[in-house]
Amino acid sequence: SSGTAKDTPTGPEYKVEWRTHCHWILGGFFLEWDSTWKGNGQEAKWLEIGSYDPIKRIHTISGFENDGTTWAMTVTFDKETQVENFTVTGPDGKVSTCRNTWHFTTDGMANSGTGECEQDGVRWTAFKVKGTKAKTAH
Repeated sequence: SSGTAKDTPTGPEYKVEWRTHCHWILGGFFLEWDSTWKGNGQEAKWLEIGSYDPIKRIHTISGFENDGTTWAMTVTFDKETQVENFTVTGPDGKVSTCRNTWHFTTDGMANSGTGECEQDGVRWTAFKVKGTKAKTAH
């Protein structure tokens, strides 16, 4: 995916390239995403693990970034739309609440997404991206 991003409410907006590889792990009970985010003169890498809680009947994702940032989210699905609500804790201990909204084409080959966050009562658009699914390397 590519688009624009903004890391903090007062930070600069910049162009971003976001690459993600996703696959089932542990017998298909969990989903793993490895991501690389390039922008603002930096390259961030993170790992997310997704699962489904059959008791609570919710999809959850735990995320871990190479700078010490962590997040925990719940995910809902409605046809071609996916909404992620989550809390992010940065390496400095600052907490943000965020909501990512993803829209997928009916064939699942393309998407667009917007992330919105709030920290200390200030809201901002964290990213706007569009992307396409690439053929797998395997």
